[in-house]
Amino acid sequence: MAVPTEDKPTILLSLSRMNHILDINAARGTVTVEAGCIMEILQEAVAAQGLVFAPDWGARGTATVGGAVATNGGGLNVLRFGTTREQVLGVEVVLADGRIWNGQRALIKDNSGYDLKQLFIGPEGTLGIITKLTFRLHPAQPYVRSMFASLCDASRLMEFLTMARSLGGEKLTAFELLPAREGARAVPCPETVVRNPVGLVFAYPHVGPPRRWRDTDSPFRSRVRDRHHL
Repeated sequence: MAVPTEDKPTILLSLSRMNHILDINAARGTVTVEAGCIMEILQEAVAAQGLVFAPDWGARGTATVGGAVATNGGGLNVLRFGTTREQVLGVEVVLADGRIWNGQRALIKDNSGYDLKQLFIGPEGTLGIITKLTFRLHPAQPYVRSMFASLCDASRLMEFLTMARSLGGEKLTAFELLPAREGARAVPCPETVVRNPVGLVFAYPHVGPPRRWRDTDSPFRSRVRDRHHL
């Protein structure tokens, strides 16, 4: 969010009109887009071709891809895909003196010298204004398994994450702790009490989650509730 200051002259720059999706290359797994494009619009456009634009967060309906790159947003899928930085293949930037630096590349395996685009990912526009971007895309996984777990002891959270990674591997897309609000009461369940709730999301190319979640040796077995979305 741009906030003007009172102690010095301020310019607010909006790129909302630069919102076009310029190219979706399904064979290469890339998309080229202007910086003012809304993330949700881009996600829907690539999803229609069986692909996924990995960066995602709750403000997807208003956030722009240029802002995501300028702040190197993390988002919901960082466990599987990394931060926004990991998805950027090329950028076009307008520098402070008005020159346009063309760092637009779509080659995933690119080891040609200095990777100057990294300078413009994360500094929030202080080194230049991003106007165009090329991102990598990923094949969509048709099956998603969402799980909700209750931990009686929050100190075991990292142990639970380790188990989730060992069972799901790269299929583990999201892992979120839902801290209880102050004054909130625990909700009784048939087998346990919901405390320190944790949400997990797995994505699969085929039907069926790993059965090892039902392993009786698991110290978390009776704490797991799951739902399979088809």
